Amino acid sequence: MTSTSLSRTSEELLREIRKLEARLEEFLKDEKAFVEELRNCPEKFKELYSTVETLEMRPDPKKIEELMKLRLEVTKALNEALKKKAKLNTKKAIYSNPMEP
Repeated sequence: MTSTSLSRTSEELLREIRKLEARLEEFLKDEKAFVEELRNCPEKFKELYSTVETLEMRPDPKKIEELMKLRLEVTKALNEALKKKAKLNTKKAIYSNPMEP
């Protein structure tokens, strides 16, 4: 093996290491976003539960409207968390086979 081919192999290895570092950073950033989004869900569920409890005691058209809005917010929060999880799953599949581009 010549020093030129060894140098080229070394450069290729370094380039692949840098690509891996970049992918890892992106993956960790996406995972953090997923966890943060998921952490919002229980608070939304608690708000929804509280509103439902209030409505059971005193039915009120304004509270029913509030309940519908909260239900939509809960659904959206869960949807966002699941989207982030799907993105993570896609990246995990890609990272599990690093030889593919």
